[in-house]
Amino acid sequence: MSSLQRPTMHILWITRTWPHHSAHSGYIPLVEAMKRDGRARISHLDLYAVAEVASFKVFARQCKSALRRLALRRLWQLTARLLALRALQRDAPEVIHFASFEESRHLVATFRRRFRRARIAGSWHQPHVAASAPDERVDLRVFLAESQRQAAAPDHGVGVVVPHGVDTDFFAPRAAPRRDDVVFLGHWLRDFATLADCIDAVLARHAGVRFKLIIPAAEPIAYLRARLPAAGDRVEYLRDLPTDELKELLRRSRLMVMPLIAAVANNALLEGMASGLPIVATDVGGVREYAQDGAAILVAPGDGAGMAAAVLDLLDDDERCQRMGQAARRVAETFAWSRVASQMLDAYSAKV
Repeated sequence: MSSLQRPTMHILWITRTWPHHSAHSGYIPLVEAMKRDGRARISHLDLYAVAEVASFKVFARQCKSALRRLALRRLWQLTARLLALRALQRDAPEVIHFASFEESRHLVATFRRRFRRARIAGSWHQPHVAASAPDERVDLRVFLAESQRQAAAPDHGVGVVVPHGVDTDFFAPRAAPRRDDVVFLGHWLRDFATLADCIDAVLARHAGVRFKLIIPAAEPIAYLRARLPAAGDRVEYLRDLPTDELKELLRRSRLMVMPLIAAVANNALLEGMASGLPIVATDVGGVREYAQDGAAILVAPGDGAGMAAAVLDLLDDDERCQRMGQAARRVAETFAWSRVASQMLDAYSAKV
C-alpha cells in the first residue's frame, strides 16, 4: 500500500484472551497481522471488559489500602476499554467480528443497536456447538475447518472457511540435534486415558524415551500420576511453562503426541508443526485438514496401542522423523498468520 492510500474498511474484533495464551498464540496475532496487511483499520475489544469493569467497581469499594489501589488501577485499565467502545460510535466499524461466537452470541443485539449499519461476523471454535452455528443474527459465518462447516450446515453451503494460524517466526525449528523426548501440550478436549495407555506402552518398549507433558491444569496431572506410578522421572509434568521455554522445548523434542477427544483447530498442534515436529494425533474433527501432506500419523480415537506403535516407529527411524518434521514445517507455513489475515480480509470484502 502506498503512503497516499488509506484503509477503507473499519473492523472491530471482539475476542477473549485466555490465560494460557501468549502474544504468540490465540487470536491476538491475527488481529496484529490484519493491521499489518494495511487493507483495513482494526480495533480490538476484549469480550469481558464491560463485565469486569462492573465487578471491579464492587471489589474496589470493599477493599482497602494496597488491595484497593490495585483494584482501582485495574478498574482504570478496563474503563479505558469501555471508553474506547464509546469512541467507536464516533468512528463506527463496518464489520463487527465476534471470535468465539458461541460465548458471545448474547452480545449481538446490543452491538446491533449501537452500530446499526455494521455487518456482524462470527467465528465458531468448539466442535460440540458446530450444529448451532447457522444463526440469523450473523451476516458472515466463519469456520476453522471444512469439516466443521459441513457439520454446521451440510445442505446450505453457508459461511466461509478461514483456518486458524500460527506464529511461524516465533515457533520455528533450529539446526540442532533432537533428544528422544516426546512432547504433549494442552488440556482442553485432550484424551488423557489414551495418553496414559500410549505412554505406558512406549515406556515398556523404549529405554531412552522421556515424555514432557505440558498441562495447565492440576486434575489431569493427578490422573496421569495415578495411572503411571512406575514412570518416575521418565515422565515430566510441566504446568506453567513460559512461552520462550515452550519454544525451546518444542525445538529440541523428537515428536509431538496429541490424543484428542474432539477438535476443530488446535494451537498446540500448529505450534508443534511449526517447530518441525512430526505429529502423532487422533484423527478427529479438523485435525486431518491441518496435519496434512505427510506431517502426521493419525490414529483412530481411543487407540492407545496404535498411538504407541506410531510413536515407537518414529523413535526408531531417524530418517522418517526428519522427513515428517520437514513436511510439518512446510504445512505450518501455509497457516502463517499473515496468510490467514489475508484470507480473513478477503472474506470481509467478498461476503460483507
